[in-house]
Amino acid sequence: MDAPRFIAQHSSDLARIFYFHGLKQEALAEAQRAASVANESARFFAGPKALSTYARILDDPAQQDELLNEGAQILDEGCVSHNQFFYYSDAIAIMLLRGEWERADAYAQKLEDFSRSEPLPLIDLICTQARLLSGAGRLGAAQT
Repeated sequence: MDAPRFIAQHSSDLARIFYFHGLKQEALAEAQRAASVANESARFFAGPKALSTYARILDDPAQQDELLNEGAQILDEGCVSHNQFFYYSDAIAIMLLRGEWERADAYAQKLEDFSRSEPLPLIDLICTQARLLSGAGRLGAAQT
């Protein structure tokens, strides 16, 4: 079956699995594939998720920001809602790892705003966790 949107979606999921199991090269290969397929034929179905997955796996902040900016543009144009959950969760994680507390909080706020009309406990958890971790990060930075 030739269904590019599902290829992009599944490659993104596989990239996440590889990444969380410490298989960075495999994760990068799948993330690149997901982003490429999404860009070609599944932009509004899997684009932001594929781009944020790719950004999360990379180590270069400039590349991460470029991918996150591209994903944000697609979100602004409108896309399938699962992208919002993955994109903002990834963006939060990236900013927390980089120690960019204000940006982590801003992404948490955007995720919360998106789900306001249909609140979900998982989104509440992600946003609360982001704010607690960024607050702890700020406190730790202030004490050093």
